[in-house]
Amino acid sequence: TALLAYKYKEKVEQLEQGLIGKIKEFLCV
Repeated sequence: TALLAYKYKEKVEQLEQGLIGKIKEFLCV
């Protein structure tokens, strides 16, 4: 379960970074 939790956390962080990047782009434009 530790590996699953790690992979899930990694995926969530990637999604959050993608969202933050989109928001920053939107705000900058």
